[in-house]
Amino acid sequence: VTVADLEAITSEKCAVGIQFLFHAENKELTIRSISREEGSSSVLSFFQEGDRLVKVGSISVEENAMLAPAMLWGEEGSRVELRVARGDRIIAAHAVRRPYAADAELLWMAGQGGDAPKRTCGIAAVFRRDEEHSRFVVKKVVEGGPAERAGVKRGDALLAIDNTP
Repeated sequence: VTVADLEAITSEKCAVGIQFLFHAENKELTIRSISREEGSSSVLSFFQEGDRLVKVGSISVEENAMLAPAMLWGEEGSRVELRVARGDRIIAAHAVRRPYAADAELLWMAGQGGDAPKRTCGIAAVFRRDEEHSRFVVKKVVEGGPAERAGVKRGDALLAIDNTP
């Protein structure tokens, strides 16, 4: 599977117009920005920058912080339930997936030592390091995500990225 294969799969999908910041120190996702493009879903007004994402559909963010943003992608017009924490309140709303220019920058990583956040994206798979064989192995694949649609399975070894070992 190449990056081009995964890009072809994700190019057909839409997200919800919310961009996130991943905080590695506590594995939390907070809302970094919300799309205000013309035609944006009115449900986006329920959320605020700084809200902490706790659930995407049935996926708990506390248990799957790096997978949750991939779950925002889906068929245009489909809905996904989002739950965020704001203080001690939980706010839930169904967002409609549609094309948003800002979703090209869906997930940002908090920089170390005060660096600016770094953009990233994912393939909806989690890897573990196999020390014995000096490689990475797929630990988990999100159902319906780009990795699954490309044929990646649990236990597959990562040998190269775009033919680079």
